[in-house]
Amino acid sequence: TPIVYQLKGGSDDATVSWFVNGVASSAPSGIVVVTNTNSVEISGLSDVVYPNDVVYDFEVTASTLGCTSTTTETGSISIGATPTISFDAGSTNDLVVCETDLIEVNFEISNTDDYTINWLDNQPVGIVVNLDSSTNTLSLAGTAQPVTESTVFSYSIEPINTTTGCVGTPITGQVTVNADSELTLSTGNNIQSVCEGASMARIQYTLGGDATDVLLE
Repeated sequence: TPIVYQLKGGSDDATVSWFVNGVASSAPSGIVVVTNTNSVEISGLSDVVYPNDVVYDFEVTASTLGCTSTTTETGSISIGATPTISFDAGSTNDLVVCETDLIEVNFEISNTDDYTINWLDNQPVGIVVNLDSSTNTLSLAGTAQPVTESTVFSYSIEPINTTTGCVGTPITGQVTVNADSELTLSTGNNIQSVCEGASMARIQYTLGGDATDVLLE
């Protein structure tokens, strides 16, 4: 919302001075000041990612041409740091596990005390999100659910700062759960007795789950 001051009396000009922690500063990036003979308007959109919250104090000084007296109004603009989330060094955006394996994906967060998570298509059972603002970490953890075939669980996590109301850029990833290998006797008898020189009956097994190869011992 723009901040507008009306120039009244004999005022026909105004200047805006900026301060951060009492030290003179330039205007916040993306914020513009428009001054004419009738008003002063401060507006715009902050276009810089700040690592920490910052407060810009300002002074609007109105003056009249040819006069030494001035009038000053003050105000401030608080800019909340953007919440961020990223994979930590030991995690990946494409985790592959077998069913019933432990799942753990860790993230580093900043300026974040809440989140929203969206699962696309499928939502896994038993996977929980843990957020610890004191250590700036967030994690997905749990045990992979049984599946009948390789299943991809895609997710999106959006970092949120509930104090400032700021929302960061979501991070995306996926967890692929592979089914356990299955082997089923489908034809013949797997225990046979045959005479020398006689043909045995065919023994056939069917691969199931995510089995792609066999080892005969």
